[in-house]
Amino acid sequence: MKGALAVRQQRKFWKWVVLGTMLVMGVYYLSGLPVTQREALLQPDEPVTQTTPVKNPAHRPKATPTAAIVRDVSLSQTYYYHFKRNLPLPGRRAFRAAIATYNQTGSVHLIQGKAPAQANRITLRAYHKRMPKRANYRELGEGGPAIIRETSFWHVATWNHGTASMNADYPVSMTRAVAVHELGHALGLAHSRSPRSVMYPYKQHRVHLTHRDRAGLENIYQ
Repeated sequence: MKGALAVRQQRKFWKWVVLGTMLVMGVYYLSGLPVTQREALLQPDEPVTQTTPVKNPAHRPKATPTAAIVRDVSLSQTYYYHFKRNLPLPGRRAFRAAIATYNQTGSVHLIQGKAPAQANRITLRAYHKRMPKRANYRELGEGGPAIIRETSFWHVATWNHGTASMNADYPVSMTRAVAVHELGHALGLAHSRSPRSVMYPYKQHRVHLTHRDRAGLENIYQ
């Protein structure tokens, strides 16, 4: 009897060991799934809708907002970027100028080339999206971060596989202003309420980062 009881207890023990292992592996797998966020730059067809001034200065943020999925996420300052074949030459030139703008801040360091494993990377590409005739705006581009999280028993590692894209259906999108805006999204910046910011959601031909834009980057890459 004692031998049978011992066998049952041993089977019960290993049953819980297997269930516990499966639970840990499930949590590990789910924690590694990417989380993405995309935001677009719009160009209104009617100039009257281009700006929405913030009347109360007290409500103006001190820094350009951070994308929700990047908040409280530790990211390296180094990124590797590459161009998709479908991106026209004017778009590539615009993105190269935008990359130089962000590298000058010292908050991030963007390098052209293939990203090593577990490293930040940004894909620069074009896409096609024709707006309906009744729409009073054009979508010139879109971009955003994709946070990858890997959890082990010893640590949690996170990196960003962001994208920055230009709408090839509108040649006016192949500009430095659009590139700076969408690259900002890929790095983790959200839309700003200030028309002076490169992250304002409507095209304003802004190509230089404001002190609030720089502060927003510093908040992410401290």
